[in-house]
Parts: sequence; structure tokens; C-alpha cells
Amino acid sequence: ILVPVFNAERYIGATLDSALAQTHPNCEIIAIDDGSMDGTAEVLRQYENRIRWCSQDNAGQAITRNRLLAASAGEYLEFLDADDILHPEKISNQVRALQAKPEAVLALGAMRLFYQDIDEEGVLYPNPVGIDPWLALIKMQYPFTSAGLWTRNFLESLGGWQEGIVSGHEYNRYFEVLKRGALIVFTDEVHTWYRMPSKEKPNPRPRMTTLRELLRQLASIEDYLTEFGLLTVERRRAISEQRLDIARKMWDVDRRVSVSVGNAIPSSDIGMTSDVPNLPSRFIVLYKLVGFETAQRLSSGRWPMRASTRASG
Repeated sequence: ILVPVFNAERYIGATLDSALAQTHPNCEIIAIDDGSMDGTAEVLRQYENRIRWCSQDNAGQAITRNRLLAASAGEYLEFLDADDILHPEKISNQVRALQAKPEAVLALGAMRLFYQDIDEEGVLYPNPVGIDPWLALIKMQYPFTSAGLWTRNFLESLGGWQEGIVSGHEYNRYFEVLKRGALIVFTDEVHTWYRMPSKEKPNPRPRMTTLRELLRQLASIEDYLTEFGLLTVERRRAISEQRLDIARKMWDVDRRVSVSVGNAIPSSDIGMTSDVPNLPSRFIVLYKLVGFETAQRLSSGRWPMRASTRASG
């Protein structure tokens, strides 16, 4: 169980407790403090007789995960985010699932989103079972990092985690799984709780950086599917919907880039209904009628009044 930690003083204790509570009989737990500026190291020191840990200068998530990979010896690898929580049966359940399917390279389980208390009725994030795996990747329907258990051999064959990107690391690896035609096994039980950003735990990554990363990932998927004749109409439309969703999320961050992304999407790729929450039917109708920028201004309630109207007022 490999835990990269950065400024997680408030949460790392509960996370490590859930790792130590695993029923699997042979778990090694390793943590790396990635240059935290809070009291993370002091908390880790309280666990030093039960886990292995060290501190390093800040290197980022992917580099830290790769250092954890190099320091570990297990056949199966759990990369546990420093504020997430595991059910005691999580590792045992997924090890059994992988052993039952020796050709599988990754086990994924359903997860539940929460803010403070795992007993709260947080949003369920189920496994994308029975749907096109490429659509699930495009729509980001796979569970996040902590919900997975990797086989060492396969992850090492990928070169570990891709360095040089700042977000979406697990989706970058899922992309490689699909490209290689490798098998993912799914376990139905909710054995992972993912802590959502909140006022107490803000997202450390700039929003625009994350959104640009998502656009790059979509472009890579589209290029791959096009090159190998796999870009079906449904997949192409899903990519366009995701781009439109990203353009809307960019609106209040960088208006110029938002408009550029939104205007580049073929409107014919966007259906009249969408399962993307940020694309309600009323917005899609406006978008079809007047284009992205005008639709966004109208739907956000920020349409400037005409000069004559202001003057008469």
C-alpha cells in the first residue's frame, strides 16, 4: 500500500489507520512525505513502527508514486491517496479478484465520494460495467486512483506513472490499459471512500491547469481512436460533449480560451440531450441556435445591456 503525502496533516492518520486495518495477511505500507509544509511528518513519525516512510523535497505526485513503486516489493500495488479511506476488506477482495483472473492487470471497485465523514450519504461512483470501455474513459466513469489494485508486472511494463502531467494520472494509465487490450476486473462492493475538495481541503491544483490537462487527454484519445479506425460516431460525439463541458467550466477562469474551445466543436456532434450534468437541454438549445459564446452569456445571466438601454435607465 503506497501513500504519497503532501500537506495532509489533518487526514493522513485516518488514511493510514484504514491501511493498517486491512485483513489481507501480508501488507507492506510505505509513505513518502513529498515536501509537506504542515505537520505531516510529525503525524507519520507516530506510525514509524508500523509503516516505512521518508521525506523528500517536493517532486510532485507522479514522481513520488514512481519512487514508492521502486521502494516496494509486493506483487499487487495499492496507490492510496493521503486523504482517502479503505474498507478493511478492500485489498483482500481485490487480490482474490485478480487471482481468479490471472490475465487481469487491474482490479477496480466502486467508490463513494465524501467530504468529512464516510458515514455521510455521499455520491456513489459505480464501476462502468457493461458499457463501452472507451466511452467510460472519455466520460471519466472509471473510479479514481485509490479504488484500484494494480499488478506490479503490468504497471512496470508501462514505466510506472507518467511524469510531467499534473492531473488525471489514473486516467492516463487507464488509457494505456485499453490501448494494450488488457483486462480490468471489477468488484461491486464499495471499499473506497474518496475525499472531495472542500473549504477544509481545497484542491491544490489550479483549475485551468486541470482543464487543459483534460483537453490534452481527450485529444490523445481521439488521435488514437482515429489512427486505428476505432472512432465511432458515439465516441466522437462523447469527446465533443466533454470538450463542450470543459469549455463551459473554463468560462469564469479564462474567457478567451473558453470561447476558442467552444467554437471549435462541431455543433452537429452535440445531441439535443446529454448525460453530462453541465450540459442541460436548455443550454444545448441555445448553443445550437446562437453558438457557444452567446449561449454561455445568456445561460450564465451575464449578458450586458445595450448602451441605449443603460442610457434610458
